[in-house]
Amino acid sequence: MSLRSTLISLLVLLLGCTTSDPSDFADDELAESGLARSLEVTAPLELLTGQAAELVVRHRDADGALVQGVPVDFALMGAAPGASLWPSRVQTDADGLARTQLRAGASAMTLHVRASAPDTTPLYLEIVVREAVPTALSVDVRYEGEREVAAYTITVVEEASCTEALEEGATGDVTHTLAESELPVAVRIQGGTRAALVAWAHDGTDVPVASGCVEYEAPLTDEVASRRVQLVIPLVDTPLARDGAGDDVTGTLGMPRQATVTP
Repeated sequence: MSLRSTLISLLVLLLGCTTSDPSDFADDELAESGLARSLEVTAPLELLTGQAAELVVRHRDADGALVQGVPVDFALMGAAPGASLWPSRVQTDADGLARTQLRAGASAMTLHVRASAPDTTPLYLEIVVREAVPTALSVDVRYEGEREVAAYTITVVEEASCTEALEEGATGDVTHTLAESELPVAVRIQGGTRAALVAWAHDGTDVPVASGCVEYEAPLTDEVASRRVQLVIPLVDTPLARDGAGDDVTGTLGMPRQATVTP
């Protein structure tokens, strides 16, 4: 056995959590995984599009002791559109562990990750990224005010909070304007995506007379739901500005209210 440092590989994919207990890397578990004292990954790991995971490498010296302060470099090899790996260089901690975060892009693909340290043979990991299934929403509105309403508009603003969407008057890529008889409306949100769903009621002159907003984050899954998620946006009357003659002329979007969500 070489007297120089040897990289003993353990790349553990942690979905939605981190590992801080060194006992999680017990030698018997390493042996069962087939990765103990090996630079081979026998089976690909998997992610869904947009999903993040932690990659962990453990470093031992030639005598099997954990080594602190060794720089470990992580890199994505080949084409990886939309994917990220950060930080790219990590020092091993007191438990001999170096951690980095991998995030998959928006497309299904196979990611190739390289982990290396000085005086060692690099370790290569293959991760298959599968397409996350969008969540189908059935979106309705509830307005109990007394203002005259001619139509409703619902817009989906991705990666925004209700506060941001309302304050900026943002309009999403998906916008529906329809009569009350045409509600509810079907909306699809990609898995793992957070979105603000803004709705407003307007009169015959397109002045918004009531508005509301709810936030929804579509779960990351590759399973098609058996039915739509039902979501109701409550609307409240918007403050109306007045012109010099005292006539109501404009409306502003109201603040978000609690949504009613039925799985």
